Amino acid sequence: MAKREWNPTIPGAKKKRKKKTPLQKMHDKCWAMAKKVVYLRDHGQCQRCFKPVKSTNAHTSHTFPKSTHAAIKYNLLNLTLLCYHDHINWYHKNPIAASEWIRETFPDRIAVIEKIPRLRSYRVDDLQEILEELQAEYERLSNG
Repeated sequence: MAKREWNPTIPGAKKKRKKKTPLQKMHDKCWAMAKKVVYLRDHGQCQRCFKPVKSTNAHTSHTFPKSTHAAIKYNLLNLTLLCYHDHINWYHKNPIAASEWIRETFPDRIAVIEKIPRLRSYRVDDLQEILEELQAEYERLSNG
């Protein structure tokens, strides 16, 4: 018997998920570790309003968008911990004000980030190296 394709007209039918590639899985691991490191580095508080954040209220925001600055999407200098309100309702809705705030609040980070090339594609071994660096930083922050 031939396997049937997914049909959206059949009630209750579920679309089969595509399996993630090793590269996609490694991106997920790097992002999860980067978020943990940023949370520890920023002491679990929003860097704009300084309120404590937990769980779904803790948003790791990219200073420079990952779509245009792929080479630094996991760079800790490009990541900032914000609460949901400041990330979604302020940062994304007021990009000019957000950019000015970032430049005033973290001028040293911006100076370094702007010197890094913008575009890059990753291989699994590149991401493995990034993951190891992030894990080392996580250990350093956890122990000290």
